Amino acid sequence: TLKRLGENNILQTGAGLNKIQAEQPAVIEKNGTKFCFLGFTDVGPNWLQVTNEKPGILIASDPRFAEIIKNAKINCDVLTVSIHWGIEYKKIHNQRQQTLAHTAIDNGADLIIGHHPHVMQDIEIYKDKPIVYSLGNFIFDQYFSKDTMEGMLFEANYDGKELKSIDHKIIKLNSKYQPKGIFDKENLNCQSPDKKYEDYTYANVGQELPISDKTYVPNNLVQINTKNTLNYFCLQKEARDQLEQMITDAKKENYSIKVSSAFRNYDTQKMLLANKIKKGDKNANRLIAKPGHSEHQLGVAVDLTSGSIAYKNASQVFANTLEYKWLQENAYKYGYLESYPEDKEEVTGYMYESWHYRYVGIDHAANIIKNGQTINQYLEVLNKN
Repeated sequence: TLKRLGENNILQTGAGLNKIQAEQPAVIEKNGTKFCFLGFTDVGPNWLQVTNEKPGILIASDPRFAEIIKNAKINCDVLTVSIHWGIEYKKIHNQRQQTLAHTAIDNGADLIIGHHPHVMQDIEIYKDKPIVYSLGNFIFDQYFSKDTMEGMLFEANYDGKELKSIDHKIIKLNSKYQPKGIFDKENLNCQSPDKKYEDYTYANVGQELPISDKTYVPNNLVQINTKNTLNYFCLQKEARDQLEQMITDAKKENYSIKVSSAFRNYDTQKMLLANKIKKGDKNANRLIAKPGHSEHQLGVAVDLTSGSIAYKNASQVFANTLEYKWLQENAYKYGYLESYPEDKEEVTGYMYESWHYRYVGIDHAANIIKNGQTINQYLEVLNKN
């Protein structure tokens, strides 16, 4: 197998013709960052363990497990460790998995990806590093339960060595055990809810106002056209459609507006806030919403930027652009308003963010403008009624 992979220029990890080869991580260099991959198994068969004399696989029970990871990290910027482990059909990880994962991270791993249980398991953040205990099934003929007929696509976005965000999407298998909907381009990069949620489109969330269910994912997320974004982003469909019309109309007047962030789930929000706090920013909690308190999780909020500032993300210099002035005069016509306006910090609980806009619908936006309110003041009254 190793020979055939090599002949076809397919990188491999977790095995080798000898121990030295097996312990060398696969490396993919992208934009100057070295992403490395190591693979282990914790469920055998142990007789296939690689040695100095014979080909085989790396096993997690190797006494040198920590040393192998530490050595691999030396020439790597981002090290992913993949482990075949756990107990089949158990939806929560066990202590053995956690011990291995924590040991791996303590010795240099940046991301842990697990598999074997055939069902999705939980995600843990340890020392700001993600641990995906089990991805579940992607293509597999286990029709006997709902849990074995679905799996997880996990995404980690890095800027150089720094983890910027994480996301995960649930895919379901069809009657032929293929990932249903995975080839639907509009929703390819959009997370789907794994249960039925109450509609929180007009939820009033803020510093002291969480989303009632912190796991909330809107049921109608669709991808924003990438020509209007800096990456793959999703919004609720109505919000997406109005956003794209607004950007198109702005472009007709020679204003270049793009989206630098949109829907973010609980885990991504948690990671962003943790990174801000880690950098020692005293205003972290007034700049980034706590997980479960973010408008972005509702699928109706976007961060905007413009070509005139080289598409900088979440930058206050956006307030000095002509694009910002255009939005101030026109965004409400498309149902969008600034969530955290200037001089309203005591009302909103957040510092001024010229780039952050929320979709509330055209009629609601017009009423908010007419009443001279902030979005949260308006929604407080709306939700009481």
